Amino acid sequence: MMQELDNAIEILFSIADEYHGKGYATEAGKAIIAWAFENCNLDYLVALVKLDNGASGKVIEKLGFKEIEKRTIDYDSVPTVFSYYRLIISKL
Repeated sequence: MMQELDNAIEILFSIADEYHGKGYATEAGKAIIAWAFENCNLDYLVALVKLDNGASGKVIEKLGFKEIEKRTIDYDSVPTVFSYYRLIISKL
């Protein structure tokens, strides 16, 4: 949890270059999301995506996250602009 994320739970993943474009990030994201909502009593998850990382943005949106705003966060001690996404689960 980070102060910049309002102490929310963030989904984060990284896939080695040779496995990009094969759907692994989407499948892993689905599993992580399902586990988090089933086991952690959460109302939502958040994700940050650097603006120059279009592929990750597409995966996050495919997983159902909606972009809320842009946030500037120190990344390796450099102020960097990220897209801030949120996924809200509706509880029946």
